[in-house]
Amino acid sequence: MHLLTPTSFSASLHRVNLRTARGEAEEERGSRRVARAAERHDDCSSVRVVRALRLVVGLGAALLPATAAAGGVSVAHPLHDLVERERGPQRFLDRANMVPKTLFTKDEASALDCEHATHDIRLDPMSGETTATLELRVRADGRALSSIGFTVDEGLSVAMVTADGRTATVTEQMYTPSRIVRIDLSPALPAGQTTTVRIAYGGTLSCGAYPENGGVACTKGKNFSYFAHQSVFPYLFDPDSPYGGTLDALTRDIVLRVPAGTDVVATGERVADSFEADGSRVSTWSIDKPLSRTLGLYAFAGKLGLKSVPGRAVPTTLVFPAPEQDVDQRLASWSSPVLDFVERSAGGPLPFQRGLSLVRLPSDVGDPGTATFGMTLLSESYTRVGDLMHEETWAHENSHLFWGIVVPETDSNESRLMSEGMATLTEIDYSFSRHFSGEDRDLYLARRFVPIGLDLRTVGGSLPAIQIAPGMTLPDGFRTQLYTLWAYYKTSATLDHLRATIGDDVFTKGLEEYIARCSFVGCRPDDLREVLEHVSGRDLGPFFARWVTGTSRPEVKVAFEPIGDTGAEVVLTKQDDLPMTLELWLRLEDGTLVKRRVDLGPKTTRVHLDAPGRVRSVATSPRHDVLVDARSALAGDLDFDGETDGFDVLRCTRLVGKKYESKGAVGLWNAEETFDPRCDLDGDFDIDDDDIERLAETFGTLRSEK
Repeated sequence: MHLLTPTSFSASLHRVNLRTARGEAEEERGSRRVARAAERHDDCSSVRVVRALRLVVGLGAALLPATAAAGGVSVAHPLHDLVERERGPQRFLDRANMVPKTLFTKDEASALDCEHATHDIRLDPMSGETTATLELRVRADGRALSSIGFTVDEGLSVAMVTADGRTATVTEQMYTPSRIVRIDLSPALPAGQTTTVRIAYGGTLSCGAYPENGGVACTKGKNFSYFAHQSVFPYLFDPDSPYGGTLDALTRDIVLRVPAGTDVVATGERVADSFEADGSRVSTWSIDKPLSRTLGLYAFAGKLGLKSVPGRAVPTTLVFPAPEQDVDQRLASWSSPVLDFVERSAGGPLPFQRGLSLVRLPSDVGDPGTATFGMTLLSESYTRVGDLMHEETWAHENSHLFWGIVVPETDSNESRLMSEGMATLTEIDYSFSRHFSGEDRDLYLARRFVPIGLDLRTVGGSLPAIQIAPGMTLPDGFRTQLYTLWAYYKTSATLDHLRATIGDDVFTKGLEEYIARCSFVGCRPDDLREVLEHVSGRDLGPFFARWVTGTSRPEVKVAFEPIGDTGAEVVLTKQDDLPMTLELWLRLEDGTLVKRRVDLGPKTTRVHLDAPGRVRSVATSPRHDVLVDARSALAGDLDFDGETDGFDVLRCTRLVGKKYESKGAVGLWNAEETFDPRCDLDGDFDIDDDDIERLAETFGTLRSEK
């Protein structure tokens, strides 16, 4: 396995464009002798290489701008650092010993229902001097609410807290560089009732570093000063249910007051700018649709670089540390194609009609990037890994404007199917549309998922279902490795398998209905199943039982008999009676590819498939391979033509020496997409002479002429 480093990735991208598949020379198959078999080049395009592109940071990276693995364990791969940061707030609270240590379980739903927040922040970005108020309207959801928690920079202290109709008692704890505040309400707020909590706080931001890895929540004294959640913006949580993932979304109004001559950009849509008598700028921003309280709030202030993005009807601004660099020109040129693709994929425009802010983060803040309301952010660190990977990363983050912001999940601890799964799928689709549209799309998608499938088989065998049942624990065995496989890879592979099952057009139509149902209210995997059943007319209960609420990689054996020039009789055999649907590929003697979707019922399914010519081979779509172990019913028949001949041997002999070693389950980061699992007959993830010998033992079974 070749694991790409930042320096090697760019060169690899250039090399991969020079790689091509073997051509498919169509010959008459009059003679069945093995000697002639070696002369034909068959469907070897399935083992072509496409460049490996990365899976980017998760949706919630803004919550804790920098963390390391729990307990100070170093993260071995950049991807794991990114994913670890998504989970930062939960790990942060645990390390601070502020809340019970019941990590990452589907615990009791939070009673904290935040409805609206009004922030008024006077900030000097050079000195860090801050005076702020937060007016927070909350509701007790389902049970009494007895406390509210928040974290801010340790240099800010709480001056006053009041709550309508009750006493508010404040407890504070320092955990560098943050101050953790707990507000206990007496009496507790009864279920269903609301109150408004008013908090005054201020001081001088410390903008210190987290002890685990040196990351920061803010910078000051710079022309591009950075202020994230847990700095001037309090990060809100329920001390009695700190790890609950149930969606709690609220609207916000943000007023930032900065010195004269200071540029300022914040999360949300800009409403107005005005000036006080002393020339201070008053910048007002609105988050007028519910946004999860766990998602990031940002402010940038100083002498900012600001560049209008061309080609967008909605005002879209690239924000960056001045002066403008080449990377800013590239980001600006990618932004319209990326945003247009995201909107086409989702079936409609993003709802941020007053403006979008796209931010290039300087590498010294240690924040890899994320998306939040009307804002996408990405670290300039990705310039090191080549333009193609950088652009796909940009697509991933911008896709989160839909998948996670506009359309949140009801419970992020239950599933990340429609946030990280959809963002990963979107980035892969974008790269195909933008750079690889001349290739066969099915083969492209199959190749992109090869490393994911191998990682799932090598280290992901113990993963739970992608929809966690009540009482189950999220995967956390090797820090972020298993979580990455669960939240990003298994979800995106399942989504592509699903759309191959029901059809890409049907899947796309279903996404439009899903967005209409779920925008700003949150949905669960069951909602996706319901809308896809509606648009497809199919019962998808068995699919979701097998691959969403369950975990399965069933073995399916394929046999067929050509019927003259009219098609083939196909027999499909599996181990259970649970229905499934597969797309079958019928390759005709003249090279024509015919695709047919087949419903499998009991253990053995027999079906006649029409085709406009003599059928040479019958296989499942390679897009099913991650989650279905499809094999020819004839041992050693790797090309599914009903024979074991020289073509099967040739497929594997050129791969001798290929190994697959999952080093940390890095999936799409892995550049090795030529490993062919069907050539690994002994299942040791090493294609060697032993595999060729086993293949040779089955050699010589030829189909008789009819």
